[in-house]
Amino acid sequence: MNKPVILIMWGSCLDTKFSAHSMMLTKAYSAAITAAGGIPILPLVESQVEDYVAMADGLLLPGAMGFVPRPELARTLALERYSRQAHFETELYQAFRKTGKPILGICAGCQKINCEENGTLHLDFRKMFGREHHQGVTHSVEALPGSWIADLWGTSFFINSYHGFKIAKIGDGLRITAYSEEGIPEVIEHKELPIFGTQFHPERMRGDFPNPPEGPNSEPLFQMFLQACKS
Repeated sequence: MNKPVILIMWGSCLDTKFSAHSMMLTKAYSAAITAAGGIPILPLVESQVEDYVAMADGLLLPGAMGFVPRPELARTLALERYSRQAHFETELYQAFRKTGKPILGICAGCQKINCEENGTLHLDFRKMFGREHHQGVTHSVEALPGSWIADLWGTSFFINSYHGFKIAKIGDGLRITAYSEEGIPEVIEHKELPIFGTQFHPERMRGDFPNPPEGPNSEPLFQMFLQACKS
């Protein structure tokens, strides 16, 4: 049986020697897809969106990434603060959505899904609560019974947290299926389409050094996503 091909969006960086625009992706994403039985590929050319959609079985929108060896170059070279190739990513999302192929968004990718479905974000919410959500804290979430995440891990489990933005208004056709103790949306899903999002980082919750160690093994999550892609 052929392995499903998963397109993973990348982040921006600057080449350390030439100060040129480059691309980057944390290895944890490709490792999670590979371990689950998929083949990860990167979209490198914006003009080939239709080809990528025809080639791939699903789309993964990862968390925000970016590297600038000399911060003073960021503004002059127009590197986006959160390293999202917004227009390219929008084209990919809408093209995959149109075909009905599964989409998984992680952290900033989850926020991207919400925005593409006419939702909004609360920017830099970190001072609203007594607990920081940006520096890798561990906290519990409560999931709605019958949701895809509850079917995987039950209705209460621990996750990591590395985000400074959060979902404010939920997008059209989406529903929130897990919340933090403060009521911060942590998991979303589309009511009709195979579109899923996690505010936390499941790619860090597997392997030899899972984060957090008391959290669930995330491999079933990626296996579920790949199974949807096979369908």
